[in-house]
Amino acid sequence: MERFKSGRRHVTDEGRSGRPSTSRTQDHIDRSDAIIREDRRITVSEVAAHLDISYGFAYAILHDDLGYRKVCARCVPKELIVVHKRERVEVATQFVRQYEEDPSILERNVTGDKT
Repeated sequence: MERFKSGRRHVTDEGRSGRPSTSRTQDHIDRSDAIIREDRRITVSEVAAHLDISYGFAYAILHDDLGYRKVCARCVPKELIVVHKRERVEVATQFVRQYEEDPSILERNVTGDKT
């Protein structure tokens, strides 16, 4: 407030000395996504080296911004795509039909429960 009383007119930050902060730009995000789509087996370290950014910065882009995670050494989106959702519905519907035809199917199911 004091700065405005003394004549300051802008609310944006002024330049500072020292090392500039690194922010995740859309360019970093887009280039990371392109790298992952080209080779899904690439590591976070390789993405960081390719973009000349830190490991933590690359990890944040892949995990937080793009929503990727490692599954069997391959980057995949966290959310299911429509095709996968349909497959799950079809399998569940098929199981319900089998149950309606033969209710004893549940007794033949093997589970990992110890109860």
